Amino acid sequence: MFDFLKKLFHKSAASTTSGAASVASATGSATPDAPPSALSTFILKSFRFLETQYGYDIQENTLKSNFHRVLYSKNHRKVYIFLDFNLEKGTFLLLNGIDTSYKKDLDTEYVRDFLWLFNRFEPERSWQSLQPAAAGSWESAIALNAALLQQYGEGVLSGEEWF
Repeated sequence: MFDFLKKLFHKSAASTTSGAASVASATGSATPDAPPSALSTFILKSFRFLETQYGYDIQENTLKSNFHRVLYSKNHRKVYIFLDFNLEKGTFLLLNGIDTSYKKDLDTEYVRDFLWLFNRFEPERSWQSLQPAAAGSWESAIALNAALLQQYGEGVLSGEEWF
């Protein structure tokens, strides 16, 4: 369904196109107000359960030529998704506290990546397994992170528990 995105977001050995240039051509713009891409729509659909099951709101949804950032929030909890197209890495964080910023990602008391939660149930799961290179595509990585968060995150997402 998203084969064209696989071509855009995965560098082949013969390709010299950067991830940022690929995203710019996919969205038709390299400006900060680039129109939503198919990947943006895919992210919102994959994490829609945060809104429908837990009552989270989208606080931020920013698409630029080299990254996409989405921040969901509810009460004192936040879910942060950051896709870096240049580095081909995703950052998926849970934040505890209304004033806690994703910019404090080294603050392990209030900021945890999804892996901390997943490892409670799947100790063998690695950070690399949640990334697009290991998952096979951006879509696969996003879908995997969303599915695991939905499967294991009820206590944290509902606000009943923290790590």
